[in-house]
Amino acid sequence: LINYIAAAGFGADEESFAKWWPADVHVIGKDITRFHCVIWPAMLMAAGVELPRSVFGHGFVYHSGRKMSKSLGNIVSPLDVVEVTGADPLRYYLLREITFGKDGDFTWDSFVARYNADLANDLGNLTQRTTDMTTKFLGGNIPEGADAGTDRTGLRTVASDTVVAAVKAYERFELSAALDAVGALVRRTNQVVQETEPWALAKDEARRAELGGVLSDLLEAVRIAAVLVDPAMPTKSAAILERLGVDAPALWSDSTVWRERPAWSVGSGDPIFPRLAVPKGEGAEDAVESGDGKGGAGKKGGASKGGASKGDAGKKGGAAKKKGAAPPAEIPFEAFQNVELLVATVKSAEPVEGADRLLKLQLDDGRGGRQVVAGIAEHFRPEDLPGKQVVVVANLKPAKIRGVESQGMVLAAMSGKNFTLLGPIAEIAPGAKIS
Repeated sequence: LINYIAAAGFGADEESFAKWWPADVHVIGKDITRFHCVIWPAMLMAAGVELPRSVFGHGFVYHSGRKMSKSLGNIVSPLDVVEVTGADPLRYYLLREITFGKDGDFTWDSFVARYNADLANDLGNLTQRTTDMTTKFLGGNIPEGADAGTDRTGLRTVASDTVVAAVKAYERFELSAALDAVGALVRRTNQVVQETEPWALAKDEARRAELGGVLSDLLEAVRIAAVLVDPAMPTKSAAILERLGVDAPALWSDSTVWRERPAWSVGSGDPIFPRLAVPKGEGAEDAVESGDGKGGAGKKGGASKGGASKGDAGKKGGAAKKKGAAPPAEIPFEAFQNVELLVATVKSAEPVEGADRLLKLQLDDGRGGRQVVAGIAEHFRPEDLPGKQVVVVANLKPAKIRGVESQGMVLAAMSGKNFTLLGPIAEIAPGAKIS
């Protein structure tokens, strides 16, 4: 614990220590709040050292609704994601998708969907099309004061409101809300492109000043958006600003102020956020590729969702079996005998709070009942499950999933978009053994 103040210069560099301590916010994992909110403050008070001004405990990241662990074989290494997209899109996903401070979930499907929607389609496409149009129609240069005094886009007001909302959200550690506000600015700017039709203005020499003013407003909106996403994506933010021909921000307060028709000299290049492609079918999560042909991520992804086992999912390494890959190693019959499979009847089903894909099932297993958490909410409504008979792995070690104990696993099968829970053909007494 003493490293926190030692790194700031305590006992060695008092000038540095006075500059950096006390910390404005101390960010820690929620499982170690006792050490940092009781023991650590007591140590500082005993030493006569100021306390951190605030302590923020963040949540955990799960994979497909389950805690990542070597024993489950469902660990996703951040380096697998970085190999495809770099670190910034992963940072963005975790901050945008998960309410900061709460537990969150990672799946390759949700990551790719968020990346393509927010970054490739929205921010990336907006950056590409505005700089490309400026290069094509105006040689990449817009003089200062283009179409001066004429607000044809209304983007200044939108951007100013966005800055206020985003800054307030950042200050409250509502990082997802801050990025959502930026996303709204980006989407509105994309709409303005369609409304103003710069490609039509470029055909009329008499409207050249209007074209310059419209493109200047579009570029300025992109600049503001790039500055506002800098806390989440510093590298990509800098890349966008470089494409726009402007310097990285020195002071936040200065760089978020709308500039009235400055001079522009923009560059061009490949998309900053190339789309990600996920091949359909077997082994899809093992073959995430970027639009520029780079691939390889997902090697350790693809574990079974929640407490439902799907096909090949859940084997060592967690990935679904690829076509042409060697089958799983043979196991002796004795090993199979160690797995106890029972028929159970669903008594009730309800969503797990904060998890879109999980349902909590109460099962009649002929032994007094049990509770199982299953990642099947995308395929079944809770009200459709009571009375349905399922197959459950009865001697699986209980595990907590999103804070809810799961006492087994229900079996399921999936092929393409077809998903089904395994169960007996004819109704049978709960607790019947499968052999």
